[in-house]
Amino acid sequence: GPDNRVWIGTLGGGLTLYDDDSGQTTDIDAITGRRNAIGDQRVMSLHQDRHGTLWIGTFASGLRRLSRDGRLQSFGVKPGDEHSLSAAGIMSLFEARDGAIWVGTHGGGANVVDPASGRVRQLPYGSAASGAVSSPHVTAIAEDAHGDLWLGTEGGGLDLARADGTVVKVFRHDPRDPASLPANTVYALAVDASDRVWVATDGGGLALVQGSVAAPDAIRFKVLSREEGLSSDTVYGVVADAAGRIWLSGDAGLTRYDPESDGIKTYHREHGLQGEEFNSGAYHRLRDGRLAFGGPGGFNIFDPARLTENRLPPHVALTRVEVLGAPAPGPKPYWLLERIDLGYRANILSLDFGALDFASPKRNRLAYRMTGLTDRWLDLGTQRRITLTNIESGDHLLEVRAANSDSVWSGTPLKLTIHRDPPPWKSWWACIGYALAVLGVIAYRVRLQRLKFQQVLDARQRLESEVKLRTRELTESNRQLAEAVRAKSDFLDRMSHELRTPMNGVVGMTELLARTPLSSTQSRLTETIRSSARVLLQIVNDLLDLSKINAGKIALEVLPFDLGQVLEECSSLFAGAAQAKGIELIVSPPPPEHCSLRGDALRVRQILMNLIGNAVKFTARGEVLVRAEVRAATTADRASVEISVGDTGIGIDAATIGRIFEPFTQADESTSRRFGGSGLGLAICRELTQLMGGSLSVESRPQVGSTFHLRLELPAGPAPAASQPPLPMRRVRILSRRPALAESLARHVRALGLTVQGEADSPADGPEDLVLVDASSQRDYLEGRLGAGSASHAPLIVVAGTAELDSPDLAGLEARSVVLKPVERSALREALAAVLAESAGAAGAAPATTAVPAAEPLGAHVLLVEDEAVNAAVAQGYLTALGCTSVWVKDGAEAVARNAAERFDLILMDLSMPVMDGFATTALIRQRGGAAGRVPIVALTAHDAANFREACLRAGMDEMLSKPYTLEECARAVRRFSARSASPTGSAPPTGSAPRAEPLASVDPSAIAGLRRLRGDGHGDLYSKLVELFEASCAESLAQLARALESSDLAAAAAVCHKLASSAANVGAGAFARNVRQLERLCKAGDTPAARELSQRLAAAHPALIAELSAMRLRASA
Repeated sequence: GPDNRVWIGTLGGGLTLYDDDSGQTTDIDAITGRRNAIGDQRVMSLHQDRHGTLWIGTFASGLRRLSRDGRLQSFGVKPGDEHSLSAAGIMSLFEARDGAIWVGTHGGGANVVDPASGRVRQLPYGSAASGAVSSPHVTAIAEDAHGDLWLGTEGGGLDLARADGTVVKVFRHDPRDPASLPANTVYALAVDASDRVWVATDGGGLALVQGSVAAPDAIRFKVLSREEGLSSDTVYGVVADAAGRIWLSGDAGLTRYDPESDGIKTYHREHGLQGEEFNSGAYHRLRDGRLAFGGPGGFNIFDPARLTENRLPPHVALTRVEVLGAPAPGPKPYWLLERIDLGYRANILSLDFGALDFASPKRNRLAYRMTGLTDRWLDLGTQRRITLTNIESGDHLLEVRAANSDSVWSGTPLKLTIHRDPPPWKSWWACIGYALAVLGVIAYRVRLQRLKFQQVLDARQRLESEVKLRTRELTESNRQLAEAVRAKSDFLDRMSHELRTPMNGVVGMTELLARTPLSSTQSRLTETIRSSARVLLQIVNDLLDLSKINAGKIALEVLPFDLGQVLEECSSLFAGAAQAKGIELIVSPPPPEHCSLRGDALRVRQILMNLIGNAVKFTARGEVLVRAEVRAATTADRASVEISVGDTGIGIDAATIGRIFEPFTQADESTSRRFGGSGLGLAICRELTQLMGGSLSVESRPQVGSTFHLRLELPAGPAPAASQPPLPMRRVRILSRRPALAESLARHVRALGLTVQGEADSPADGPEDLVLVDASSQRDYLEGRLGAGSASHAPLIVVAGTAELDSPDLAGLEARSVVLKPVERSALREALAAVLAESAGAAGAAPATTAVPAAEPLGAHVLLVEDEAVNAAVAQGYLTALGCTSVWVKDGAEAVARNAAERFDLILMDLSMPVMDGFATTALIRQRGGAAGRVPIVALTAHDAANFREACLRAGMDEMLSKPYTLEECARAVRRFSARSASPTGSAPPTGSAPRAEPLASVDPSAIAGLRRLRGDGHGDLYSKLVELFEASCAESLAQLARALESSDLAAAAAVCHKLASSAANVGAGAFARNVRQLERLCKAGDTPAARELSQRLAAAHPALIAELSAMRLRASA
């Protein structure tokens, strides 16, 4: 105040001007001459600005300004006026460097008053606006050297605001972050001469702001609390003195903190303070450097530079000794003792010490340390007693030092030796007794251990003898087990050989017998023998498959394959059997874009053939439905495949359904007697499915039917090749009274990009482009259509089996108007295209084809090496039928000699021969050579082909035939490896020239006529046999071709093409054969992309070609 007087604001006593020199006080009312001048006697904050104007903040009456001339101006709250105070309670006042008065209110946030104009600006608070003050209660305000304002709040933390009042950062307490603000209530703020910001908090101690206001997010806090030596964690006021030391007022005295030395000194009531507790807001540094702090007991004003400290270290004296809680008198006074002796029972010792400093004896402190206990000084604080328990026997040095109220420690500690006697059991003579006892025990233990060691040694020798005996027994058992496993494997292999060898004779001789003129009875008996042989061969193959699965010798391939093609191939093999029984075999494949998969197509085909074969076998009437669905799996690039094979057969009862997947198990004995079978098929299917990571289940009801569900998860295959050009029509009507067949046909039609119109079971007029009719269920409609002509009707395609084609009612149908059952998608597409082209006048006549001459004799000269006379007779019969000459030798030595003396085109080599087997014979032939140079060698064996094929190729052989083999298999081998049969006839177009655009499924009628002329020459119906052979081999050849091209093995692909072209030409498929020869030339020229494209076209045309050949065969046999 004026004249170095001090303004004192009280809580209830108003505002008073205090004269420190005279001790007199003058009330504000007397100074202003006004009664109740400030309106509220509860003064919360005071500030005198640079002009000497006093700003007075009250508890509930707003803000007053007292000018030096005595004029008093009031600032209050005016509702609706944004230029008035936002709240009447004034908690803090601060003058910024620009002269503006910052006002912290209780309930209204912060206000800024312009002293010149008296205009008030309210700052936003809470979360209503960006940059607002965090709390409505602003308890402290300070400004740093950068001109930024710090606002302490009650419960809202600490705000950092720019000079315009915009808050840029709010700091709050984070229990997980020790460098965060220690508490969310701030009582006081101070900025020292070094521009350090000090924050006094409620319960969090004192915090120092560390970091730059230019990067608020990087600011951290250094915290001082009771753990660092503060008298209390509640700090009401903070002031920096002229020496840079920080003074803190709280609820436990007045504390001085030196930031340079981290020294802390606390003053209490005995030092002259008004009390231990101070009030918030009651702190101030006067202009002359003195500090003022106020509390409930008044206020203190002092000069910190004039405070003195007690630098005299106190002495320490022992004042009392207690042993086991009772006083222990000694030979001399306690303060003269240098040693204390204790008996072994005295395990509790209490010592009282005194610090000989009487300035403030209650603030004196003690610390001690003792050898054997700790090397670190233990601070007792103001306690005077040290209690020691369970002291070890022996001598211990206890050191005690003291500090006065100003924390000045004594330099030389008091030293006291404490001795405790050991108990009798730890005395020296007790130790000697213990030593003697231990020696005796050791001697006893040594003797005992020697005895035990000898016993262990004896037991070990007995155990070693027992182990050797058991090891010999185990070795012998393992040897016998290995021999048993080897014997089992050898037995299966030998049984395969022994069964296949006579089977080769039965199958071969039967096939040759069928080619001779036979009566109807003889033909029937011959066919019975052939079918029985096939059944027996299938049983042998099933047994071998099951044994390989059990032995873990099945390896799965992962190659691209077309699921739709596999379904159609498997179904076509059972089409004849199904039609012979009068049942419908319906195939419903998924759309083409879902058919490309990767996996073991051979094993999938094996499972499907077993399931479809069983369905046909056990169904007497009705239908067999093969349906496939492909969906995206949970794993990327994989597909979930579900194939169901349902029938309307005899079904399976609930008691038997759980056993049908066990080996050698059928529903009951009557089923086995009635339908035959070994009971191995489903067991093999289940094992193969599990090997592929899938599942096989069945649903069945007796006399209703069964449905088998095959579920697999396979990798997705490559994207299918570009589709064929779209068909010209858009609307197709399907007429069938069989829902399953109608649904299958609808799938095929939609997959071809067409629209199904009116899937009802009766005809109706409509704008359809074509009618697709089921011959078995729509005979009335067909008779009406065929009788009335087709001039006023849409084009017609009939879906029929071979039995329906023999009906006179369908005699008027053209071949291109018929699609054979089971319907294949490619055959349906070619029929649609042909019929629509014909109806449009684009193909009124059959496409012109160039006749291909019938297959000529192969003319190869073959060396047959075979020790079994029956097998030799079969092979020679096949070779004769193929127009070849042969020389038969019985052993390897004779074969080596004959090959050296005579030129042969091919050697057929049996593997199992006496004296010299096929491997040794081949090695000798390859070593010595022959008259014709390197002659191809084809192995003949009754062993399992999968186990011997690699061994044959490594031995120098070129191919392998597994007994029993058929005439067609023999012909393929001769045609592939014979030099004479491999030379093509006629001139070939240059490599790379494209074949003519002609239907790949067309058949040359002149070739068929030429083959039919051989009927009376002992050949039987040669064309039918050739077609059967071609149907059996073409699908496998195309699969081999696809695999060879996929692995870029062009040489193997060319070999497959060479064989397939001859077979196609022999059955009159001239266009197909010419395209295959063109594919062979592309392979030899190394044009892999063109070869793959042409191969895909041939594979797409294959189903339609087989259907056309079947129709031609039916007509040829009529």
